[in-house]
Amino acid sequence: MSEPDGVQEFLQRLKRSFKSFRDDGTREREQQILAWNVKVLSALLARETAERHLGPARISPAEPAPTVVMSRGCVQSDFHEDWFLYWCDSARFARSYHRKLWEHAFVLQTLYSLDQLSAGKKGLGFGVGLEPEPSLMAARGVEVLATDLDTSEAARRGWTATDQHAPNIKRMHRPDIVPLEKFEEHVRFRPVDMNEIPSDLDGQFDFCWSSCALEHLGSIRKGLDFIHNAMRTLKPGGYAVHTTEYNYMRDEMTLDNWPTVLFRRRDLELVAAELSAAGHYVYPFDFDVLRSPLDFLIDVPPYPHEGGGAVADFHLRLAVDGFAATSFGIVVRKAA
Repeated sequence: MSEPDGVQEFLQRLKRSFKSFRDDGTREREQQILAWNVKVLSALLARETAERHLGPARISPAEPAPTVVMSRGCVQSDFHEDWFLYWCDSARFARSYHRKLWEHAFVLQTLYSLDQLSAGKKGLGFGVGLEPEPSLMAARGVEVLATDLDTSEAARRGWTATDQHAPNIKRMHRPDIVPLEKFEEHVRFRPVDMNEIPSDLDGQFDFCWSSCALEHLGSIRKGLDFIHNAMRTLKPGGYAVHTTEYNYMRDEMTLDNWPTVLFRRRDLELVAAELSAAGHYVYPFDFDVLRSPLDFLIDVPPYPHEGGGAVADFHLRLAVDGFAATSFGIVVRKAA
């Protein structure tokens, strides 16, 4: 069966358009304009969707309901759930479709569903920077050891220049979440290199967590080794919750041995097999990250932290050196 005449005519026009592309420096500039147009249109779509699902008419619950615990990726539909709204509002974040908000909410909701955010529990945070988790946990009476790189090493790697590093306990305190007196009662700070976790932390904690930190350890293998080594710090039956960068479109090529690496499905399945062989339980994986319209849109520079604030309403996926990435959370229970 032949194509309708209208389709054939359209295809011929496309072919003529392709032949008219210029090979001088104009193409690169036009690609930048095209990328900007896509970014703006994506942000407008996200803003319109947010007005329906994230607007002030949506009231977050007084307390979230526990949810099924899984290892999985960031998806648009999570942002419409009561648990996301609860943790976003608790952290005093403006509601938006931003994957970093999802990471904080995923870590907190997972620990909450595992009954770890209750008074007397002991938690260890890796690479905490200026995250809200220590303040939110302290408000619930959780004992927290928050760790980050030594200040000199953080400065060498550029974390202090972007205000993502916590040099001391008062710097990470969020007064809009918990009073300083209660925060200092429940939270301690200690410099720790995630590539060299001190042995005196072994077996001390009910849970540990990291939020988009293990992809900055130098290589994919170092990130996977960190997940293994962090299990040492847990008591038997304790829980580990980590989020990281997930290259969801390619399972062969990726970024490795780089300041930021991108984990593939095969890397996550590898560490799951290694952890299982060691007797730990890895919560089931759900790799389906393409479900709703905004899941298919990939943000391009400038990103919100790079001055793209005017169009920062949407940031579920991003382009990293030509690879499409999003956030992924992995949950592990230590062998009893």
